[in-house]
Amino acid sequence: MAKYGFLGSSFDPITNGHLTSAQEILDRLGFDKIFLMPSSSKRTDKKINATDRQRLDMIELAIKGNDRFDLETYELGVSAWQVYTYETMRVLKEKEEFKEHDLYFLMGADLLQDIAIGDNWKHREELLSENKFVVIRRSGLDMHEIVASSKLLRKYEHHFTFIYRGVDNNISSSYIREEFEIGHNPRYYMPQAIYEYIRDNNLYQ
Repeated sequence: MAKYGFLGSSFDPITNGHLTSAQEILDRLGFDKIFLMPSSSKRTDKKINATDRQRLDMIELAIKGNDRFDLETYELGVSAWQVYTYETMRVLKEKEEFKEHDLYFLMGADLLQDIAIGDNWKHREELLSENKFVVIRRSGLDMHEIVASSKLLRKYEHHFTFIYRGVDNNISSSYIREEFEIGHNPRYYMPQAIYEYIRDNNLYQ
C-alpha cells in the first residue's frame, strides 16, 4: 500500500513554498508521491488570473524531473463551483489508481484555522471523520492551540499529522502576482522555469 498526499491550491502561480512544503512531507513522513491538485477556475470565492492550461503548464514545468510529484486534475473538470473537499476525497478514493492506497489531504495551518472557524467550510464533520491530514506550519499560527480551541478538531485529532518545516516560506501566489503588477521582480520566489513562463506569456503584468 502506497502513501499518497494531495495538495490543493489555485497554483496561480505555483511557488517555491508549494514545492518545499511537498518535498518536506515526502522526506519527513515517508510519502510515496504527492499530487498537486489545482482548484476549479469556476469558483466564486476566489478569482483565478491564469487560464487552466497556463496553470497546468506551470505545474508541469515545476515538477519536471521529480517522479514523486504528479498532477491530479479532478477539480478542474467540475462544471460549476460546487465541489467540496470531502467530496473530492471521496471521488479520489474510488479512482482505480488510488483504491488500494492510503490517501491524505495536505494543508497549511491557515486552512486548519479556517476549518475550526467553519465559515467557509461545508460538511466539516464528513471531511474530518472520513480523512487523514497533514498540517504544515505557518508563521504566527499555533497548530496545537487551533486544535485545542475547537471541539470538532479535538474529536478528530487522531486524524492529524503536523509537520514543522525547516524552511518557513510564507510567500504566497497572491504576493507574487502583486509584485509583478507593481513592476517588482519576484523571480526568486518560484522556480526559474516558472518565472520565465510568466514573463514570456505576460502573466500578472
